Amino acid sequence: MKSIVKKIIPFISSIIISLIFTITINADLNFVVDDANLLSSQEETKLRIDLENFKNEYNMDAVIVTSNNLNGKSQQDYADDYFDYNGYGVGKEKSGLFFEIEKGLRTYRYKNYNFIPKSSLMFNVFDKRVEKLYKEITKKEGKVDIIHAQSSLWGGISAAYIAKKYNIPLVITEHSSVERGVYVRKSYYKRIIDSYKTADKIITVGNGLKKEIEKLAGRNDIEVIGNLVDLSLFDIRNVKKENNDFTFFSVAFLEGEKGFDTLIKSFAKVYKNKNVKLVIGGDGSQKEWLKGIAKENGVEPQVLFTGALSREEVASWMNKCDVFVLPSRYETFGVVYIEALASGKPVIATFNGGAEDIINEEVGVLVEIDNVNKLAQAMEKVREN
Repeated sequence: MKSIVKKIIPFISSIIISLIFTITINADLNFVVDDANLLSSQEETKLRIDLENFKNEYNMDAVIVTSNNLNGKSQQDYADDYFDYNGYGVGKEKSGLFFEIEKGLRTYRYKNYNFIPKSSLMFNVFDKRVEKLYKEITKKEGKVDIIHAQSSLWGGISAAYIAKKYNIPLVITEHSSVERGVYVRKSYYKRIIDSYKTADKIITVGNGLKKEIEKLAGRNDIEVIGNLVDLSLFDIRNVKKENNDFTFFSVAFLEGEKGFDTLIKSFAKVYKNKNVKLVIGGDGSQKEWLKGIAKENGVEPQVLFTGALSREEVASWMNKCDVFVLPSRYETFGVVYIEALASGKPVIATFNGGAEDIINEEVGVLVEIDNVNKLAQAMEKVREN
């Protein structure tokens, strides 16, 4: 431990490091709690950079550095209070079994911290927690006839454990790619593949994903059932537009492989300084980068970033726009495509593994991934027709 401390903060000796493992599995956070004002702003900036390197090297979800002044609290309590105060929702939330009725469904949950994140050993812990849930459900509701897990990671893995131990039929509906999963590590593969082999039936949401899981699980009996669209929200409505500008609409988390950079470049290629608007809904770490691309390509005034949207707001934009476009580099399905079609809008997408099951020449256009010219031509073609 001393060598680690020496490595990341050689310039200060009165700091201690608390490696807190009580962060949600997808946390990507560093915290510097300098309550004794021991660091200058320059030192704090350097420490944050060192922490990021340290966190990546040791596969930590987060590293918290505090001074020795913890106001009489334990390091764990200090961390919990800090997370609660800053709104991260992972502080002193009660753990254990919970029951409530959600939208008419009797719902059981088990809440607790993940104490060994990014290690495949965490699945052994998850198994025991899900078993507690199973026993509580059978105690209160009676015999379980079938288990239906949504995706192997995370629920399907422990569902397979319960299915084998208690001899219960298991269905897994897979929504996510294992090969391209952001949080999937090679050490997880054994348990993921075991869940697929254990399942009595596997369903995928698209044919591209089906091929991947067939290869991974060595099965040829996988069926495809697409996702659903909420027709109470997404339907054809006469919505008055604010102006006469032709509007392209796109929405997704501004993360990963959604292809917004290609979209902005394609839009600029054919619509720069024209009465055409591109509306991008959603929020994420790529937002400022994408704004920079719009500025570099001279279409900053024509590209609107709405920020995060509610489902109702997405439905409103679907009705106000003229065309929906999302040139993702990969999709297992693409719910937004069917939401746009349900709203009566033509759709422009890419050959990304999911859109091919949804889009044909009667309702839209498919183009090659990351082909700025082809996407620009498709946007022009759909507008003119």
